Order: sequence, then C-alpha cells, then structure tokens
Amino acid sequence: MNKTNLYPFWFLLAGLGIGILVFGVFKAIFSQAPPVSVPKYIMRPEPPEEKFGYQFETFMSTPQLETVRDFSLDPSGRLFFILDKKFHIIGLGAPVISETETPQKIDNDAIGTVTSADWAPDIPVDSLTVYLGTNTGVYQWVVPTSFSESKEDVLKDLAKKFTDGFTAESRLDAIRFFDGKLLVADSGAGELRVYSQKSGELVQTVNLSAFDKPCGKDLNIDIHSDSSESNYTVWIADPDNARFVPIQPDGKCDASRIWGQRGKTLDSFQGKISPSHFTVEPDGSFIVAEQDYPCVKKFRPDGTFESLVAGDRAFFWSQTEKPFVASFEGRIFVLSPEKKIILQFSPKP
Repeated sequence: MNKTNLYPFWFLLAGLGIGILVFGVFKAIFSQAPPVSVPKYIMRPEPPEEKFGYQFETFMSTPQLETVRDFSLDPSGRLFFILDKKFHIIGLGAPVISETETPQKIDNDAIGTVTSADWAPDIPVDSLTVYLGTNTGVYQWVVPTSFSESKEDVLKDLAKKFTDGFTAESRLDAIRFFDGKLLVADSGAGELRVYSQKSGELVQTVNLSAFDKPCGKDLNIDIHSDSSESNYTVWIADPDNARFVPIQPDGKCDASRIWGQRGKTLDSFQGKISPSHFTVEPDGSFIVAEQDYPCVKKFRPDGTFESLVAGDRAFFWSQTEKPFVASFEGRIFVLSPEKKIILQFSPKP
C-alpha cells in the first residue's frame, strides 16, 4: 500500500488522540469535587473510657422523621412521643403503636405550626391527651386512636387552650407542665410565662431580656423540685450564651447559680449549639446533649462536669441534627434524628 494513502488515517488517529487528551484535561479541571469539609470532632480521639459514666445498652429504630419538634416520656415512663408533621407514640421496647397527622385546627381554632409538646400531669396515659405548643398558643389535643378513650371527667377540669400573652412576635420554643402550672418559653417575646393549668389564665411573666446578658433563641426548659412542689427551680437552657439560667417560683433569677461556658475541654460545652437539649434528673443532675460536637454529658447539680453518657462514636461519627435526651429510672434515652434511632444507656456498675 502506498504510504501516501496512509497519511489521512495517521492524521485521524492523531486527531482522536489529541481530542481524548484535551477532553480528559478539561474534565479533570472543571469537574473536580469540592473539597470535603471534615467536622473537627471526627479528627479528635475518642475520650478515655474512664470518662464515661454510662454504658450503651440497646437501641431501637424510629419512624421516618422530617423535623423533630420534641421528644419526651409520659409521666409513667412507658411511652415516648416524637413530633414532626406527624405525632408518633413508641413503646420503650415495642414498635410504633400510634401514628397520627398533627392537626391544623382544634375546636375550629387554626393553631399554626406545632413547635413543642408535653404530656399534661393528672391525665391518664390511655387517654392519649397531650398539649401542642405553637406560636399562637398552647392547645389541648386528644390524639385520635382506635384503642383509646378520652377521660372526659378529667379533661373537663383542665384548660383546653392557653393564648394570653402570645403576640405576633411570639416564637414558642418549649412548654412544660409542673404542679398545676404550664410554663412557656417564648424567645420571640423574650419571656418565660406561667399559666394556670385549670383556668388557662396567665399568672406570671418573667422578662428574659432584662438580664445583664439577655437570653437568646432556641430555648429549652425543665423543672427540678428541690424539696417540695412549692420549692422548685425552672432551668432555662440558653444555647446562644452556652449556659443554664435558674428561675425561682417568684420569677426572680439567682445569678449566682447561672452556670455553663463554651470551650474546648470535656467539662465545657464544645458544640456551637449547646446546650441543645437537656433533662434534669431527680437528684438535680443535668443530662445535656450538644450539637455540632455530638456528645451527651452529665453535670452535677452545681454545674460541674461528672461524666460522659455518649461520645462521638455513639452517633456513628455523624454531624447529627439536634439530639434529644430523656431519662427514666436512671436510664438515659438519646434520640438521634439524623440516624433515626433511639439509643439507650444505663449507669456503669
């Protein structure tokens, strides 16, 4: 074959080779994946075992959750409720036993978006009656199920809604019942409000913006009874300032008991959003969940660090969403919304 006749084929092959090379360079330059952002806590070593006062016991899966609003135990300690667009009731060792859409209206009142919920005391568990908190008020809701019966003789003596003090600026973060009272943390109005559980009337308002360092947003509350129901402390978790603020029954704050700080060591709050969620145990100890650095820690009643409950590995090294905690009879329950599991821990022997 004449070499002259081969020239077009050589040029074609050379052109294909150059084209493939140019395409490869172009793809390598313009299709590089963005640099991966590795959370700092993944690069730190797991704390030593002696720092853990609890041991992992078991776990259970949760339903498909969108935005978790609240997580708690009912007064008997038998049930969880998890709240997003649906209301879920889960047994401690059983699958979901109730799953219901949260209502848009209650007694013809448009209630708005639910942001918090709580079991009201003195209501039988089998009535499945809860209170839903929104930015317009707190409303009593009998959860519709095929196996529950509403205890009308109990419910008729309790307020069905609490709306005094709510304004267009209200941002309801948390609600808790205690000793015939409903406590509402409203970061939009900068207030902690106390209502009568029976009448629904507003009986006390605490101005949270009047402190030397005003409380921020995403507040959480829990109550610890010091010696009797008339002598109690309302603890407010203030993530913006990484602290816990105590409110006395008279509505005053004892500044000497405020505790908390953000830092790099275990005995401080390491996450950007901390305390993210918490519960106070009967002895006054705090079980605190952190976000960003996903840890659950136990602090003594005076705020000094005692031990870890769960470290980073308990969350499978995930940049977890807001973790939720609850306790019952010494056991600690941790809800990880991102992993859709509830972890259970018990004290080390």
